[in-house]
This record gives sequence, C-alpha cells and structure tokens, in this order.
Amino acid sequence: MEDTELSLLAEFLGIIGVESRLRLIDLLLEYDSICVNGLARNLGISQSAVSQHLRLLHLNGLVRSEREGYFVHYSVDREKLDGMLHLLRRLFAERAGGRFECRPEGGRTCAEEAEDAKGLTG
Repeated sequence: MEDTELSLLAEFLGIIGVESRLRLIDLLLEYDSICVNGLARNLGISQSAVSQHLRLLHLNGLVRSEREGYFVHYSVDREKLDGMLHLLRRLFAERAGGRFECRPEGGRTCAEEAEDAKGLTG
C-alpha cells in the first residue's frame, strides 16, 4: 500500500476515532439528512458539540451540508466514506495474505479486492 494511502487512512481513523463522531455518522447514515438540532437531540449532546464535530467531518470531506430555508441539513458523503472503507479493507487483505475475509453484503472478499487493486497499479 502506498504511503499516501496510509496517510489518508491514518487521518481518517483519527477523525472517526471519537465515539461521538461515530455515533453522529451512524445517525447521518440512518436518516440520510438531518439538522444540528435533530442530531443533538438524538445524541444527547449540545448543539455546540454537534456543530464542532460536524465542522471537522465537513472540513475532511466526510459530511456534506445543504441549506434548506433557515436550517442546514447534513449528510454523509457516501462516496468518500466508501473509498476510505475500501482502502481499509485493502490494507488488511494485503497484510493478512487473504486470511482476512471481510465480505460486504453480497460483495467480494478483501483478498479479491486486493488482487484487483494490484492489477490496476502493477
């Protein structure tokens, strides 16, 4: 795996490695789009804390925002999240020599994905 990919993964894991942010991402995935008030109510934390977490997630491209009248609704950038998860699966598949068998719903194993990725880069 390339150094740049490892750096991206390290940054991604640092960002999502906070329980409140993981819970926030989970809620955003559940509701597709939700405002700060709704997130704060569901998480049981202040609007200010939610806004700070959203700001960091937004700055790093994991969350999108869209103004709807008075409110700003947030959603997960699924393409960015899928890309990071793909890199993470590749890392484990490459290092585990095929012993790490994650299989997304109806998908292929990490080892199969790693083989394809090697074919694209080599």
